[in-house]
Amino acid sequence: MVKIDEAVADEFRRERTGWLVIPDDGARRSGVRTADRVPVVPPQHGVGRIPGSRRGTVPLVSAEEIGYHMALARAPSTNRKRGYTIRNYEDMCLSSGLVSFPVSGQSLTAYIVGLTKKALKYETVTDYVGTVKLESRKLSDYVLSQMENEQVRLALQAAKRLLGNRSTKRTVTLDISQ
Repeated sequence: MVKIDEAVADEFRRERTGWLVIPDDGARRSGVRTADRVPVVPPQHGVGRIPGSRRGTVPLVSAEEIGYHMALARAPSTNRKRGYTIRNYEDMCLSSGLVSFPVSGQSLTAYIVGLTKKALKYETVTDYVGTVKLESRKLSDYVLSQMENEQVRLALQAAKRLLGNRSTKRTVTLDISQ
């Protein structure tokens, strides 16, 4: 028989409705103090239980919980950058009189030209355009036509030529003598 600590037994007595008595003559003869009663565990289904949270099964989740979980997949700074990118794209489309979502070749081309005029690095422009395209795929099933894809590709190629391969200006490290 299993040896049960008194504190644990007290807790079981408070939370369990009954005890099942199990005789064990062999343990009594050995001189080891053992419990001769085992708690009867009442069924846990019903009141206060989450459906599907039984041991061995996966609990049910809501769409809100999934969204929250997926938002935590990226770092907070990445989430801020994505929000900033989408907000700037929507503002540009609104001021230009273009529909922001679902994306079109015209709206993406206008966004690329605007980012190029802002003199961002080419890698940043492609990153922002990729973020906008991803958000569009999440919001709708619309896919750019072959002509629109070509228009966006040419706009990105022009941005690459205009922005060039600029080197990043880095802070000069000074010595003690300087």
